[in-house]
Formats: sequence, structure tokens, C-alpha cells
Amino acid sequence: MSSTDPDTHRAKELERLADQQATRSLLEESPSLLAWLPAARIPSPDTPATRARAVHDLFREIMERAQSAYSANAGDSVARDTLAVGALFGLVTWGPTGRPDPGGRPAASKEVRRGLAGSWLEPPVLADTIRRRVHKQRLLTEFLHTLYDYDAPAPPPQGDITPAPVIPAPPVRRGRARRRFVLTALAAVVTATAVLLAVTRPWSDPPRKIADSARIKDRAVGVEGKESVGSPVKVISVNSLNTGSNSWAFPDVRELSAAELREIGDIGNQTRYDDWFLERDAVPVGLRADQVLLEGNSDRSVRIVGLTLDKTCREPLAGTLFDNPDAGQDDTVMLRVDLDQRFPVVQSSDPDAEEGDYFEHNSISLKQGEQVTVIVLAYTQRQYCEYNLDFEIAHGDETLTQTVKDNGRPFRLSADTSDTGRTHPYDSYGRVYLGGVAVAAVCPSGGGEFIGVDPKTFTYDTRQCS
Repeated sequence: MSSTDPDTHRAKELERLADQQATRSLLEESPSLLAWLPAARIPSPDTPATRARAVHDLFREIMERAQSAYSANAGDSVARDTLAVGALFGLVTWGPTGRPDPGGRPAASKEVRRGLAGSWLEPPVLADTIRRRVHKQRLLTEFLHTLYDYDAPAPPPQGDITPAPVIPAPPVRRGRARRRFVLTALAAVVTATAVLLAVTRPWSDPPRKIADSARIKDRAVGVEGKESVGSPVKVISVNSLNTGSNSWAFPDVRELSAAELREIGDIGNQTRYDDWFLERDAVPVGLRADQVLLEGNSDRSVRIVGLTLDKTCREPLAGTLFDNPDAGQDDTVMLRVDLDQRFPVVQSSDPDAEEGDYFEHNSISLKQGEQVTVIVLAYTQRQYCEYNLDFEIAHGDETLTQTVKDNGRPFRLSADTSDTGRTHPYDSYGRVYLGGVAVAAVCPSGGGEFIGVDPKTFTYDTRQCS
């Protein structure tokens, strides 16, 4: 095959998209892929920018078809392989058990996207192994043929191309799990949208657990990056990951109308759902996972040798609870911290790891420009806590502290004080709204809507839909 063969150039361009994400700007620099665009989809005016947008939209359409095929038949290997490529490209940000979210923000980390792609394979290939790299080449080759065979429908009328619609997720209802999580089960806590999370460790070769989902919401990219410019370790981004809890608390009692509850229930996008609560200053309940992307910022090697939490805690929030749990939870996270400890210790939840402080047995070395992703899952069963993450950094003869916050403010988390062992499980709250499998237990026909209940009288023997 000659070096001028368009297949060769397109294969190389797909490889670059897999390594750097299939963004429109990168597609503009992919002339062979732009030349592939079916005649029926060539835009007017015909420029590299408009072609890149058209190719990007066609990629999304291919992913939508694959998701529909997978939803109809989870054993469809072609659909799974296509969705794996979408994960490499940053177009698919959910795993096989996750809620499809075409609007989700892709992970900046190539390793996270590769881990997500590996979860779509059958059987899954989650470790960074030769087998996964071989699969990557096969997947990209097959996707090239998919492009050639794609029966592209006619484009919408000229003007703004209609964005890809939200793909409705098939309902998954496997029964309400016994509340809440048990500490010994934390090695199995992550959710339908965040399955395998990890610390990327560039200093060692063992297999690494990589995120099965990377629905990332950028918070504090500008703030943290600006604050840490002069530090030997720069904070590139602080991102909140979906844990699947979907439950939120307010410190005060809030009365919402039926129309407002329908508005929340009608949100079909995880990011917009979380934003609805964050914009109203709600606090996640029970557990939260945050991804911190760090980068070496010194011409000398630096090491991250510790991570502690600077926390203040008080009684848990008892105003209003939105209880909206997912039906199931899967797999593990890498680092966890119990906020109920007097002096919280960041530990590995890897069952093969040594007990105690993770950084007693590990450190993270960073050269200039080298990046590492650290994911911390915090949980509490007794308190409301505000905390910062303090990374201890060894830089030459100095030991420095790099403080990481959530968009300039402390990370916040409240315990869930409800208890199904009580006759009135929610009586510690002033107002409660049920959603997800919680509402399904009392209103099987409730669909996706929230319902308000009186926490002082409600029991799970109650049957109500409003």
C-alpha cells in the first residue's frame, strides 16, 4: 500500500483522533477524512470548518445507531465495537451499564478514554495491556470500513445542523438495594455512569484500573489552573464524577410545585440534572467522587508524597432531601476517604493494596508537562462536611502543600440520615421528594417524575403517586 493511499492517511487520522479526541478543530486538520464525506452531506458553503462539523455530526449519528442497536441487543458485538471507538474519540462518555449522555463532557485523559473503550468490549479489557492496544488497532480499522459502508441520510435544511438528540436510556429497575452502602462494600461502589475509576500512575508498569465512564463536568479549570501556575505541580482541572447516587440535600425546607417536580423529572441529561441542583446550592448526599488532573510544572522532577483533608464537619443537613438512587452499583474506585474519621486517611480500595494511608506505600513522580489523574471518593454516614484536598509535594529540598478546592470553595458532602429500618425512614428531614427506584417502590407507574412525601408519616408500605 503506497504512502499516498487515502486509506493509509485516513487510518492515521483516526489514530490521531483516538489519541487526542475527535474535536471539530482536529477534524479540520484531517483532510483525508474531510474528503470522505458523502456527497449528500457536503455543506454549503463548503469549507474545512463546515466539513469538519458535518463529519463530526455523522460520527455522532453512527454512535446513536450503535447505541440503539446495543439497547435492543446487548450482545451486538458490532454495536459494542462502534461504541468503543466512540469512547476513544470522546463521543461516548458512558459505559455499558451507564445512562447514555451525548452531551457529557469527555475525559481529557487518553488513558481514561481507553479504559472506557475497553469496558465496551466483550469480554471487557480494562487494564492497559498489549491485548487492549491490539483491540484498538482492530477497532479503528473496522470503523474505517463502517465509514465507507455508512448509509448517510440526507442532511437537515441548511443552517445550523440539528444537534444530536439525547438518546433515551432503557429503564433499568432491579429493585431497591438495601440502604445505605456498607463500608466493607466500598470496593464495589461506583455506578451506572462511573464504573472503574483510577489513579493513573506513570511511574509503574502494573495494570491500572481505568475509568469506565468519564462524564466529566469541568469545575475550577480556570480558578485552579490560575491559582497553581507558580507551583511545581499545576492543577489543570477539578472535575466532579457522577457516582450514581443522584440524591441531593438542602439545608432548608423547600416546597416545590408539581410543575417544578416535572421539570426535574423531565431532565434527560445527567449534566443538566446535576447543574439544576448545583445552581440552587444543593449538596450531594452520602458520597462524592472528584477527579483532579495534575501536571508537573518544574524543570526538576517533583513527587506527590501525601494527600490529607482539611475538613470541618457538623450535623448533617436535615432540610430537604431529593432521594433518587440508581438501581445498581458496580466495580471499584482507587482512592477512598472516610470523612467520619477524626483524622481522615486516604486509602486505596484495591483489595490487593496494603492497608492504611495510600501515600505511605506510594508516591507520584511528575516531570515537567507530565500529567496524572487522581480520583478521590469521599463518604460520610454521620455528618455534613466541608473539606479541601491538600497534596504534599516534594520539590528538591522543599516540601510544599498544594491545596485543591471545588471551584474556589470547599468540597461539600452531607450524610443521608434516612433509614429503612425505621417505621418512618425519612422522618429526620423537613421535606422529602422521591425519584428513581425510590419512587418506583411506592408508585410503580410513576415514570421518571419526582413525588413529594411527608417524611413524618411516610412508610414504604404507602402507595402514592402524587
